[in-house]
Amino acid sequence: MQRQETEYLRLLEGVRRYRVSGSLLTLILEDGTERTFQRPVNGG
Repeated sequence: MQRQETEYLRLLEGVRRYRVSGSLLTLILEDGTERTFQRPVNGG
């Protein structure tokens, strides 16, 4: 889990937009690439 959190925080610096769909968060970066993260099933 630590690795995902570290990557998420690093990516936040280059976010242009975001999209939420259910339990998925998609970050759209300045270069147009997208990274998707899923909320843990147990909410933690």
